[in-house]
Amino acid sequence: MVTGRRIKERRLALGMSADDLAEKLGKNRATIYRYEGDEIENFPVSIIEPLAEVLLTTPAYLMGWTDDPSAARIEPAHEDEPERKEFNRLFDTLSDGNRRRILDLMQALAAGQEQNDDSKG
Repeated sequence: MVTGRRIKERRLALGMSADDLAEKLGKNRATIYRYEGDEIENFPVSIIEPLAEVLLTTPAYLMGWTDDPSAARIEPAHEDEPERKEFNRLFDTLSDGNRRRILDLMQALAAGQEQNDDSKG
């Protein structure tokens, strides 16, 4: 089955570990490996859309109905910026409390930047 191979290829292309993918889907690592190894005879339809979303592709690609991983999928803006990728990678490793602290700090910085921009203009 092509689905498992494509899940693994997309995960690796995004620099994501099986644990990362499992966490984003609310599954465990063993389940991800079963998906990738095509060990699940009747692949759950309910997981295809969330998998595609996390893997920045389409359900049609994962299912093997198209060979274009980006068909009908709008990629997030600036996804290729190294700083954004590193921020996202690190942010994903933080606890909920630390994520909230980072968001609060970013909001404060953005507000200060807006005030600084307003005073210049």
